[in-house]
Amino acid sequence: MAAPVTTHDRRTVVLHGTHPTLGVEVTWRVTPLPVDSRGHANYAVHWAVGDLTRRRSWAGLATHTAVVSTDGLREIVRLAHPRA
Repeated sequence: MAAPVTTHDRRTVVLHGTHPTLGVEVTWRVTPLPVDSRGHANYAVHWAVGDLTRRRSWAGLATHTAVVSTDGLREIVRLAHPRA
């Protein structure tokens, strides 16, 4: 019997805000990764300085990449958009 087919939604979310330690405007691009063997969700997070609104804007830029958990992603959003 064949293994069940699973699908993975790779929709990307773009967040704009202020880097929590650098204090500059940055853009984060967040892509969900497949659930790991323990059932935990992880996300690929790419970020670059500036307000990048178009996908092609990322080409040729110095970007930073990390893999974060759901809690890590929540923390990025919280730090990027602190409540007044």
